[in-house]
Amino acid sequence: QITKNLEAIGEVIAEQSTASIAFKDKTSLDNNLSTLKANYNVIKACIYDVDHVLITSYSSPLNQVNNLDHAICPKMMATLVANSSEHIDQYFPIKPNNQFLGTVYIAFQNTSIMSRIFQVIMYSAAALIISILLTMLLAEKIQNKIFLPIKKLTKTIQKILHQDDLSIRATQESDDEIGELTNAFNQLLNKSETKYNSLKSSEEQFRKLTAL
Repeated sequence: QITKNLEAIGEVIAEQSTASIAFKDKTSLDNNLSTLKANYNVIKACIYDVDHVLITSYSSPLNQVNNLDHAICPKMMATLVANSSEHIDQYFPIKPNNQFLGTVYIAFQNTSIMSRIFQVIMYSAAALIISILLTMLLAEKIQNKIFLPIKKLTKTIQKILHQDDLSIRATQESDDEIGELTNAFNQLLNKSETKYNSLKSSEEQFRKLTAL
């Protein structure tokens, strides 16, 4: 499915960029690449001219990769880090009437939107639990008061992962530090759910456009 989305997006951008690259209209090319902001899977996109020199590029702020070379577009297309195990990628020639004008290159994350959102949640939840455990060590006399919220929070996380449901929230039972941490976790879920719904909606709209 990711590969099909990559092909559809790349073909549309290559077609839309025909006139812009012919007239060296960088602003128009930037606008074409800006549509990729709606797709959470995109790592980067590069547009090269007929001499394989970079004209413009897009790098998603939502994705983090281990190697900086994978996150940016090099000046020369020949130095692109392609076919990496960290992502899938493809080249799309801009070739109206068999006249080669340039190339669009797009790299996608090879994991799903939901799995990466859950990964962020799990890392945040782990940091949250560690903070709570440190609090327990410093305040032994209130362990019972802290242990129950931790247990409930853990069950909430397990329920979210089991049901793939970002609408589930942890119950805040106090206004102390533990309650503030629970509230912070719920705010993280709110942002994650909003971002996920927005991205899904954008992808659905994009699919409709590419299907026309």
